[in-house]
Amino acid sequence: GTLTAYKMTADSSDDALRIYPVHQAHVTAVREVDVSGLFPLLVSSSYDGTVKVTDLQHGIAFNTLESFSGEVCKVTALDVSGDRQRIAYANDKGQMVVSAPNEAGWKGQATRMKTGLRHKVHQGKAGYLSFSPTCSHYLASGGNDGMIRMWDLRKLDDSIWDFGPVRAVKTASFDPTGTSLLCSTLDDKFYVFQEVTEVPSFKQTWKEFSKAHKEAKFSSWVATNGNSWAMAGRQGLRGCSSVAHPNQTGLWITDFEPLWHPSVGGVFVSGSLSREVQVFASPDPDSRFTTMKNLTDDDVTISSFAAFMPQYDLMVSICYGKVAFWGRPETPFPLPRHFAGDMAAL
Repeated sequence: GTLTAYKMTADSSDDALRIYPVHQAHVTAVREVDVSGLFPLLVSSSYDGTVKVTDLQHGIAFNTLESFSGEVCKVTALDVSGDRQRIAYANDKGQMVVSAPNEAGWKGQATRMKTGLRHKVHQGKAGYLSFSPTCSHYLASGGNDGMIRMWDLRKLDDSIWDFGPVRAVKTASFDPTGTSLLCSTLDDKFYVFQEVTEVPSFKQTWKEFSKAHKEAKFSSWVATNGNSWAMAGRQGLRGCSSVAHPNQTGLWITDFEPLWHPSVGGVFVSGSLSREVQVFASPDPDSRFTTMKNLTDDDVTISSFAAFMPQYDLMVSICYGKVAFWGRPETPFPLPRHFAGDMAAL
């Protein structure tokens, strides 16, 4: 139930690590909220049934969203829109709530956040929520029912489109442009959907079909090769590709969460069971994603989390309580101030 913040610019290792006892049970999601000129905020969800807003400067959780109508449900998914106008969170029963925080809620003032109605978005646990970074009306969700869904929050009576069923969907995140959606599933694949917010001519549920089915009358999908296909929408065909990746981590390793590069298009990173940190890329929107680089180090084991840092030319991965910083050997390495040793040792 604790949150941990690592301050890169700390003068000593004693000041670098800060621990905040925020929740009473396992933390399921953490989102950073950029409040320019004020202080860093974290929004977190937990199995204790709450969503909390924490001020990192003072270590105070000053706002709490209780669980669903007094019913204690595990909050399993969370996201905050880029304009800070909405917080969406969902539980282990597939119900989602969208709250509208006011500005006082982002300024360290304890205030009651307006809570919306519950909406059934999945059968069973909702595993992931992701707002479009360019339009806060659009939200993607994935659940243990094996469905990936795109929603327009202005009309939540029905989703824009569905994909599935596959095995349980663990993540579903937008790229920085809001046009592509990256999903990980327990059928050992990463899926990348393009032009995802386009509304189809009519509501369909899409599913991937193998080449053996290409002669059958499945009008929703048109197979193009072994791991790339397209789906019919209002503007014709929309692309989608998949990358094979073992995602069944078991009980003791956190699920892999592939994350987009914050500024370079068509690039994402993930840990792997092979003890590598893998960087995937697509040279252009019409090409499938492939592994661009496999990063290894003797001190790095299975990294459940990896991400590019927007402030530095660095990538960070976490494995078994260790944080590894990856950088380019040909460029200056912006190490935290308190790090001892040179880049080779790191």
